Amino acid sequence: MVQEGRSIEEIYENNPPSVHDDQWKWLVDRWGTPQAAAQSEKAKESQTKVRYAHTAGRTGYATLNAQFAEKEGCEPSRLEQFRFQYLHKDRSDNFRSDAAEQVYVRNKCDEACKMVKDSMPILESSFTP
Repeated sequence: MVQEGRSIEEIYENNPPSVHDDQWKWLVDRWGTPQAAAQSEKAKESQTKVRYAHTAGRTGYATLNAQFAEKEGCEPSRLEQFRFQYLHKDRSDNFRSDAAEQVYVRNKCDEACKMVKDSMPILESSFTP
């Protein structure tokens, strides 16, 4: 049964106004299957493993990248993408979670170290074996 304490007929009759009766019946029947129950349990377990949630909402990543490019005049780096996808929805410079901020800071340091390393001249050794 989809919901404890309610008959299947009662559930069929309480469909939302925006859903056609035949679609509602199909959904209720689908949700009552063992496969749907297993999928639901798997999703619940996966949700407990999420360390930080993105704040992009329903806006697609491609749209966010295009908005960034229009505003900044260049495509965002992967680190910049992470930053604007995990900031508070008010777009302040505060991350939604400490875990997201830690990931950002760690990667920003890694990126800075790589830039310094890449900008250093390669010295040829005068030592010849």
